[in-house]
Amino acid sequence: MQLETPYGTLVIDEPRRWVEFRRSPLRLAADEVTRAFTPFVEAVERLDRSRYVLLIDARDGPMNNDPEFEKAMLPMMSAINRGFRLRAVVLRTAAGKLQATRADRTIQHTDNLSAARVFDDDSEARTYLTS
Repeated sequence: MQLETPYGTLVIDEPRRWVEFRRSPLRLAADEVTRAFTPFVEAVERLDRSRYVLLIDARDGPMNNDPEFEKAMLPMMSAINRGFRLRAVVLRTAAGKLQATRADRTIQHTDNLSAARVFDDDSEARTYLTS
């Protein structure tokens, strides 16, 4: 199954138990986040996520450390990340990796999740998820 919107692409490979979300470069305002990400949340909510791994490729996503934007994104990211057996995030920059790690700590605390691994190399992230 594949779901594509202007904000990203979600691919669910059921035989491999693999979910991949690729963020597009399209910028979002804080008040657009819920509308933009709800289709992705609804798609993963149908899965028994404990049997799947999740790869989030945010290398093309625009950096945005606006506090209002981050506040709006956390519930969406929490809803997307919740329950997966393993999670990996791929980012392009050191600043992006730091921001993702900080956000993931908040999600872990809120939802009692294990930590996502953050990478700057796609092949390393894929190897981690298939190990």
